[in-house]
Amino acid sequence: MFLDRLLRHNRPLVDAVVTAHQEGRLLANTYVIDLDTVARNAAYIAEAARGHGLDTYVMAKQYGRNPDVTRAAIGAGLGPVVAVDTACLAAATRHGIPVGHVGHLVQPHRGSEDFVVAAEPEVVTVFSLDAARRIGAAAVRRGGAPVSVLLRVHGEGDRFYFGHGGGFAADDVVTAAHAVEA
Repeated sequence: MFLDRLLRHNRPLVDAVVTAHQEGRLLANTYVIDLDTVARNAAYIAEAARGHGLDTYVMAKQYGRNPDVTRAAIGAGLGPVVAVDTACLAAATRHGIPVGHVGHLVQPHRGSEDFVVAAEPEVVTVFSLDAARRIGAAAVRRGGAPVSVLLRVHGEGDRFYFGHGGGFAADDVVTAAHAVEA
C-alpha cells in the first residue's frame, strides 16, 4: 500500500535505497527518510494552516520520535512537538526540541509534573482536577508563569483506544473549567 505511493511520488528515494541495500551499505532494520521531502510537506502543511488561521504541532510519535525528522518539520514552519506521553516529552527535551502540547493521549502521570512544567509547554492536557492541581502546584514550585491546561472531554458514544479513555464528561466540563481556574 505505502510502497505503491512511494514509487509514484519519490522513485529516486526507492532507487537509492535499493542500490544502497544491494551494495551492503544499509544495516538491518535501517529506516531511510527523505528529509527534503519531509521539509517540503511540512512547509506545505504549515502554509495551509496559517492560511486558515491555524497553528500546528508536530506529532513525533508517528515516526519514532526521530529528532532529525522533527527538526526538519519544525524548521519548515510547523509548530512545536506534541508529547503524547512523558516518553515523547523525554525524547524531545533530550534533543532540545520545543514542546507545545503534553498529554494528548495520556495525561502526565503522578510524579512527572515538575518534568512536564520544566519543558515549558504551551498547554498540558489533563483528565482530572487532581492532575490539573498537580500541574499547577509544579508551576508554583518552579516560580514561573501558570501552565495552561486543556481538559480532556468525552461525550456519550465516544470510543477510545484501550487504555486511553478518561477525562471529563461533557455535561461536567464547565464546572470543571471553573474549578481549574480557581
